[in-house]
Amino acid sequence: MRMHTAFSLALAAPLAEAAWTGVTKTSWDCCKPSCAWPESLATAKARGDVRVCDKHDRLLSFPRGRTEQSSCYKPGGGDGYLCSSYQPIPITNDYSIGFAAVGEIWACCRCFEVKWREGPARGKRMVVQAVSNNPGTGTAITILTPGGGFGNNPQGCTAQHGKTTGRANGGVTSSAECELLPDHLKGGCYWRFNWARDHLNDRAVDIDQVDCPAALKEISGCDGEF
Repeated sequence: MRMHTAFSLALAAPLAEAAWTGVTKTSWDCCKPSCAWPESLATAKARGDVRVCDKHDRLLSFPRGRTEQSSCYKPGGGDGYLCSSYQPIPITNDYSIGFAAVGEIWACCRCFEVKWREGPARGKRMVVQAVSNNPGTGTAITILTPGGGFGNNPQGCTAQHGKTTGRANGGVTSSAECELLPDHLKGGCYWRFNWARDHLNDRAVDIDQVDCPAALKEISGCDGEF
């Protein structure tokens, strides 16, 4: 696959201390992580598999997770969903870890550190692992955040929870709306307002590829090239 975006070119270039700049967005569409498909893992030269859950948030076996159709497939979705374990995890007041949709397939299972340059989260850092792709988004890193927006895929969360929550892009607009989510997803929604103190959408960040923390690899089941 050709790498057309600035993000792609930055990833291919020798990494500097602050390799490139971009923006963050948020999303939670309940869809099967796109990096879980065998062809995505092969293209990215990733090691391991990406964990997939069923409608009831139970882990699927790796063989089934590779082939189970996404809940967002049209027409008629399968039983492949995003696991609740992909929510952001605050480590300190200024550092979190989590997961994201990043660029094209080649980014699968790689980890990236983002440091916010503006807004209430300015100076805070987060290391995310790419478990999904977001083609055509350039330098954006889309952090998987419950209540973060369902984009073009309302069918995933509708199938899993009977409804969507918040706007398609940007998701819920206040911490009070986090109460509209299922109990096991509320913590990840509150993270955006408590830890990040911001909606995080279109905020400028410095981005650098880094080694994946063991905690993220244990949750996702995979590791990427570095």
